[in-house]
Amino acid sequence: EAAIAHQQEALGIQVATYGETSAPVMVTRHGLAGAYGQSGKLDDADREATLALELSEKLRGPDHPETAKAWLTIANIAAERHDFARADEVARKALAIIDKTYGADHPLSLSIHANLGIWALDRPDPAMAEAELRYALSGMLKMPESPMVAVIQTALGSALIDLGKRDEAIRVLEAAIALREKINDEPIAVADSQFTLARALWDSQ
Repeated sequence: EAAIAHQQEALGIQVATYGETSAPVMVTRHGLAGAYGQSGKLDDADREATLALELSEKLRGPDHPETAKAWLTIANIAAERHDFARADEVARKALAIIDKTYGADHPLSLSIHANLGIWALDRPDPAMAEAELRYALSGMLKMPESPMVAVIQTALGSALIDLGKRDEAIRVLEAAIALREKINDEPIAVADSQFTLARALWDSQ
């Protein structure tokens, strides 16, 4: 609530100083959308993210990275609502901008592919999840000690289990656990990978 109040106060100042359709207001609305989202106020978050998107398209253009950022916020809100089809559709708009601007191997592009894979698991569409997560992992392995690598490996392991590829799932999940232990990841994160591995071992018996 304190973060929301701070962002609301900042928004009021920015509107009074620069006007409703200014770049500072765009940035502040995006921050307010994030604050609302973290507080679970998804309707408010969606409203502010949509306003930020409209301003970004007007001020920066439809193919600007700021516009992609706004699309990603809207996608994440849709995912929080378990509207994974909407999240996928919107995130791909952001992905097209990021790929065009920075290249398909940029970390932000890879993280979008990872999210697409994770959302596909929740639809569920394990085949799509496998494809997206493999793509993300192939690029992220250039940053071998990133916690995101273990996140992707764990999700990929789950997709492989669902597809009946349990031997590969076990190898991927063992690698995720080893990485998380190496980098002293959060215990809950290690437990997530361990639980998924236990599922793979149980299903293989």
